[in-house]
Amino acid sequence: MGLELKAEEKSIFELFTGDKNQYIIPAYQRPYSWKIKQCKDLFNDLERAFEDKNINGYFLGNIVLASSREDKNRLEVIDGQQRLITLTLLIKALLPFDKDNKKLENSIWELDRRTGERKEQRLKTMVFQDRDSQFLKDALELDLSLDNCKEIEDNNFKKIEDKNFEKNICYFYKRVKKLNDDDKLFDFSDFLLDDVSILPIETQGNDKNIARRNALNIFETINNRGMSLSTSDILKAKIFSMALSHNNSDTFIKNWNILYDKCESINYTIDNIFEIYKLIIEVQKDIEIKDKKLLDTFLQKDFSPFFYKRDDEIMDDLFKIVDSIIFYQDVSINPSIYGELTKWFQIIDEFDIKDIASLVLFNCNLKDDKEIILKVKKVIRYLLIDNDDSDDDNNFDIRKNIINPIKEVNYSNIDDISYKKVLSILSFYLNPSQKAIYPIYIIDYLDDEKYFQDYFLFHYYRFGHSINIYEVYIINDFKISSTSKIKILISELKKSKIKENNELAHKLELSEDEFQKFLKEKEKIEIERIDNFLRDTDEN
Repeated sequence: MGLELKAEEKSIFELFTGDKNQYIIPAYQRPYSWKIKQCKDLFNDLERAFEDKNINGYFLGNIVLASSREDKNRLEVIDGQQRLITLTLLIKALLPFDKDNKKLENSIWELDRRTGERKEQRLKTMVFQDRDSQFLKDALELDLSLDNCKEIEDNNFKKIEDKNFEKNICYFYKRVKKLNDDDKLFDFSDFLLDDVSILPIETQGNDKNIARRNALNIFETINNRGMSLSTSDILKAKIFSMALSHNNSDTFIKNWNILYDKCESINYTIDNIFEIYKLIIEVQKDIEIKDKKLLDTFLQKDFSPFFYKRDDEIMDDLFKIVDSIIFYQDVSINPSIYGELTKWFQIIDEFDIKDIASLVLFNCNLKDDKEIILKVKKVIRYLLIDNDDSDDDNNFDIRKNIINPIKEVNYSNIDDISYKKVLSILSFYLNPSQKAIYPIYIIDYLDDEKYFQDYFLFHYYRFGHSINIYEVYIINDFKISSTSKIKILISELKKSKIKENNELAHKLELSEDEFQKFLKEKEKIEIERIDNFLRDTDEN
């Protein structure tokens, strides 16, 4: 049976005030994200079309809607919410200059037929109900004036996105005011309502879920053919369609919003999380895919979880990735809470491998510190001994051994190893009496004009040794001004206020020969610790 749908081009006024009198942006949609740049582009296009007498109207493209016979007066917006919200804000900006235009007012609010009183908003958003819904309502109730708009623009908001609605409506207000000053506003209002059009593609069904599923099929078809939506928008629609099939839509909406908030808290986008998911899937299936788009991986390949997992299982995987990143970040900066685990996270972080947190932790029980430490040790051995990071073709093998580390590492000569900084922190933390610290600052004697208020590791570089290891110390609260030579550094340390129980403070009182002897002895101990660690394949 074919899709029940209809498509009829409508003017902006017809779109907002037709028989279907309310548009609902569902909770699974992304928040309103258009900024002044997008509003400027839209208004410039509209103004050019308005000024060009050779152009008969202006077409704003397609939107995709879902309607059900059980709730025929409410249309769910599957695609097109950014344009619909922005048009609503523009219409609101016109109202102060065209107060008697009931068409404008009726495009924003349903009006009582007899009294003309405002009833419900024509467009409502359910995205993060405590956020976007209120922001849109507040914007439509603004008392617009140049002074109020200047105050909005001048305020330093904690999150710029929280005020996209008000900032955008103020941008339109200033543009519209100029039209009013030029005596063009009434004509522009009529042009916007009557000559600007949109093609709503409306799918129908006996109930809401059938209508949604039909609309999502159209949405996916349209966007696979070139519309510029984010990858996560398209994949979200696909997962939501799967959730509808399992009568799981409410749970999906709730979980997607939680996932979005978690991503925002760690400065990741959901697209970033899907990129990591792709890497993990490739390793799990032992298939390396080169030069393929993310959407192709998830929507066209039979090894994609979209072909063999349920919607809730896919969401569980996405949460595992995000929770791994959150856990990794938390452990790395909280040594007083996590102790030894912090040491190993700080060491592995020095390899600076993209997304290493989620790659290491994806299959781990985050409540089992011992399991995690054993895995991290294996990964560190592999990265120090077998990894040549200059070979881009080796990236797949690197990921395989990070996600599923090999049981044993074949010890080899590491004369040319490039991870000297990693070795420094590793040798420091291999001392069983050394507790984890945060933050750590790293310097060597070639650094210049540094000031450290917490902790740092001082690296005394020993040339000529096969491992080329740094000598490492922990020093508290002092200023260092010039360190171009090791003797100058030692001199500065002697002048500094260092706690009496600090090992280096005592050694600085030695003669130069005695100090060099001390360094060699200490270096021997550090090298032996690293050597034992790299050779160790016994994880018990």
